[in-house]
Amino acid sequence: AEKERAWYSRPETEYQGGNNVSPDTFFVKHYAAPLPVAALPHPADGEYRQAPVWFAPGLMKYRNGDLQGDQSWMEQARETKKVWDEIADRYTAILGKLRDAEWWQRLCEDAGVTRSDKPVDMTWEGQYSSGTYKLTTITVPTIRSVRIAEDGLRLIVKRNGDAARDWVSKLDYLRAGFKSGGMNAAHLRITETVSGDIELVFDDAPSSFPPAVCIEPPTSPAASREDAIRRYRDAAWTLGVDSRGKVLKFRVEEFPHVLVVGGTGAGKSVWARSVIEMFRTGYRDPDTGRDTAGGFTCFVSSGKVTDFVTLSKLPGVAMVAGDAAQTAAMVHAVRVEAERRYDEAAAAKLRGETGKAFHFQPIILLLDEWGATWLAMDSAYKSAKSFETDIDWVLRVGREARVHVVLLSQTIRKTGAGAVPGSWQANLGLTISLGKPEAETYNNPAVFPGGSRERAERVGNSLAGKNGRGMAVLAGEVTEFQSYYVWSPGTTSLADDADKKVAPPTSTVRELWKKWEPISASVPWLTPRLGLKVTGPDWLGSGDGKAELEEVASTPIIPISNRDGTVKPGMDKYDPWSTEFLGRARRHGSAAASVVDFDDEPATAPAPSAVPVPVPSGQEPEPAAGAEPDPLAGVSAEELAAALALIKKTRTPQPAAAPAPEPPKQTEQPTPDQEEDDGW
Repeated sequence: AEKERAWYSRPETEYQGGNNVSPDTFFVKHYAAPLPVAALPHPADGEYRQAPVWFAPGLMKYRNGDLQGDQSWMEQARETKKVWDEIADRYTAILGKLRDAEWWQRLCEDAGVTRSDKPVDMTWEGQYSSGTYKLTTITVPTIRSVRIAEDGLRLIVKRNGDAARDWVSKLDYLRAGFKSGGMNAAHLRITETVSGDIELVFDDAPSSFPPAVCIEPPTSPAASREDAIRRYRDAAWTLGVDSRGKVLKFRVEEFPHVLVVGGTGAGKSVWARSVIEMFRTGYRDPDTGRDTAGGFTCFVSSGKVTDFVTLSKLPGVAMVAGDAAQTAAMVHAVRVEAERRYDEAAAAKLRGETGKAFHFQPIILLLDEWGATWLAMDSAYKSAKSFETDIDWVLRVGREARVHVVLLSQTIRKTGAGAVPGSWQANLGLTISLGKPEAETYNNPAVFPGGSRERAERVGNSLAGKNGRGMAVLAGEVTEFQSYYVWSPGTTSLADDADKKVAPPTSTVRELWKKWEPISASVPWLTPRLGLKVTGPDWLGSGDGKAELEEVASTPIIPISNRDGTVKPGMDKYDPWSTEFLGRARRHGSAAASVVDFDDEPATAPAPSAVPVPVPSGQEPEPAAGAEPDPLAGVSAEELAAALALIKKTRTPQPAAAPAPEPPKQTEQPTPDQEEDDGW
């Protein structure tokens, strides 16, 4: 009895779940194959003893000989065989283990993803005695689906009560277990399906990127506002190609606004100019071959003056703001236009024109270097609140009015100076990261939520020094891509001796730029250039942090160009990029004087120097008749430094001198107080 009791009272462990709960054969699907590529029979089947992994159409034909006579099926089988031959070496080893119950059970236990229930007392009856023993039940996850996607192997695992975050914490152990089974698991990550199941994404497919890519130009630009409205339907943020050469794009109607982050030298400006050109001119949709986009009206805030100045006189570019004040006025004008469109749409609906109520020519509002822009506003004005409110309003309701925002910043902070407000990030549904992100960006869950941070950091750290490479982040999914490098007038060149910074990086890109250049040059003026109706630099405020930015933002913005793009007579004074602009702030010194130039010599090439001849003391020549004495003669270096410091303190902009009256011209048009009805 004692021996019986010792034997039957021992604790026991029972396993539930696992991969062989279902007696059915696992069929492995492949994204590019018309039929399943592999079949994994149940270990109880005779086929399993022949081979744990079968070429799926072969097993199907083995089980059903009639398929041999089905020519359509046989053709699909041949196509599938080509796919299987390419991937068999990569996946046969791991697929052969997926129905090995002991291997899968051991992997899950070692990784800590099994669930152990509390031991329960179970009774036993022996020949001589009876008693109880402790039974522990361990539940093993069950693989429900095996497929090979474009990025590699994916397994969907089911067990009630599991959450992705529980598996994420076990990633290192899971990687080690799969590697021991012959699988490339270096990039394994965990996601959650729509139904709540766990998905193991191996991201193991071979990847390669071309050094540079460019999209095809349209056959013609948008010829009219109606044409721009028609082509808007399929317009997309067409970013470039992923590691498998697939075009990465997101329709603007579904993703109306974009947040772009990238440090210095990451390629934000190149990317932004490419996007402007694609929306201004249009492009050939890589999937449909149709002319898409084109005819957008672009409003651009130039974080660095040199980045977008060459775009300021292009058709389709309404305004390029070169400083914080101009940006505030421009953004406010875009908000006012969006509000006007809502009013017009409401009136159209009242007239019964519901279907076309929001058929407006699309607008792009591109705000570069957000952090620097915010700091400039915060230091020069009492508050940037009104400006932030304008942007927030456009982000919330701009989509229907076809007003789309692109916000670019070097880093995305959660708090502090230059932070992107949380409400903005909620409406900037698509995030694009160019180059290697900074630590602050990695740590921002609004940019890289949930389990995406690890993959983002792994991919992002590999992007340093790779021109045009970036990541698109959508709903926690991170996709690496090579961005399109598109022709941009004034910042790209086809000249044989062009600097490599502006020359086409490859022969393929050069050929496409040759196609782009004439089409880009033929873009018509569907909307005018805009200027700031100011009377002098006083519109900027005092610059000491006491002025109201709201007053600056309300500065009237007016059309300044004719239908051929030429500036109307007398309107140069309202053009921010004209030397005649009345609102230009006075800066220290002259624009022609550099702090690194000698201040007592003209900025001309020096004459050839002669060998100096010493002059005996007391025999210095007298100044020539009529020569002016040197005003700095005898001034010490210390005195000169003090004078320069005093000059620097006088920062208040001074009113510009009134221009000399011009003789009346018969052809001069009066300055308009408001737009004409058609916006010109």
